[in-house]
Amino acid sequence: MSNIRIPVMRPLLPKAEFIFEYLKEIDKTRWYSNFGPLVTDFETRIAKHFGVDAEEVCGFSNATQALALITRALNIPRGSYCALPGWTFVATAGAVYNADLVPFFIDVDEKTWAIEPENVIQFKEKISTVVVVSPFGAPINIKKWQDFKAKTGINVIIDAAASFDSIASFREFEVTDIPIIVSLHATKPFGTGEGGLVLWKDKEMLFKAKKMSNFGFTPEGLIVRGSNAKMSEYCAAVGLAELDGWNNKRTQWISLIEKYTEKLADVNVEVWPSVEYATSTMNVKLKYPVADDVINHLMSKGIESRRWWRKGCHNFEPYKDFPRQPLVVSNKLIDSVIALPFWLGITDEEIKEVVNTLKEAISIYYNSSLKKVV
Repeated sequence: MSNIRIPVMRPLLPKAEFIFEYLKEIDKTRWYSNFGPLVTDFETRIAKHFGVDAEEVCGFSNATQALALITRALNIPRGSYCALPGWTFVATAGAVYNADLVPFFIDVDEKTWAIEPENVIQFKEKISTVVVVSPFGAPINIKKWQDFKAKTGINVIIDAAASFDSIASFREFEVTDIPIIVSLHATKPFGTGEGGLVLWKDKEMLFKAKKMSNFGFTPEGLIVRGSNAKMSEYCAAVGLAELDGWNNKRTQWISLIEKYTEKLADVNVEVWPSVEYATSTMNVKLKYPVADDVINHLMSKGIESRRWWRKGCHNFEPYKDFPRQPLVVSNKLIDSVIALPFWLGITDEEIKEVVNTLKEAISIYYNSSLKKVV
């Protein structure tokens, strides 16, 4: 890594001076965790941001814990199959496994890069739950999944880790009776360092999950088996400062997507992010399965690149023996989708260098792929 001049990511959270006023509130109250006033304020403001009731939002220590607890709150039979994409970050499968369900890997759609109801319906007799993953912050059509849920009776959960902005930007990606989990990790477009959110119209179930995040305690006693997954006051302080500056930060993300998209216009790749929503990764799909070659070429020039989801959950040793359908599209994407350097503060010259080096790599390895085909 010592020769890397342009990293693939440099997270940016609010500066200390903008968090300081909120930290002074913590000093005053001496309330550090357990549903403190800053967490309550943060949840209230988040609810307003998404246009939902405050009781339809809950903060968590991170999105992985949130996903596991929401899954457990639904009282799904232990050991039953949960459908999820193989092509996702390992946290999704880890949360499913830690909720005592069996990950069942489903292929994604070639256009949406997500699992779709028509991909899953054939397995309805096998599965109890579906975890739908929003790929790199892209919008999910909730209505389709509501119809699926109504038709089959199968639980649906949305892992919308990077989708803070697209949930607010797309009418079809709305808060409903299907729980939506959002990550607030530092690498996400809206971050608090660590943290997670659940958006859910089912207030009773969300209240249950909230109590589960505090070991299952209520004033009346222990009501359910839980864990420790509460959002801290310090996390909320960062989140409140992030909210204060969100409109400006969102504008910067969109501007960066526009700059990259313009420079990639004559490059033979499919650009994934849309300028309609803010996201914190720039993934491109190569025409041929030469991800490793292109990544290595970029790295040799001091430009960091990666497969954002590595080889997919299903190919990691801890998950390779779990059930799956043939993951044809997923494996194609694994070998053809790469992440380019993308972070607030990257210069126009650095973007230009990244794109020119990508062109150089493509000219070499696309030709080499064509020769192999011939």
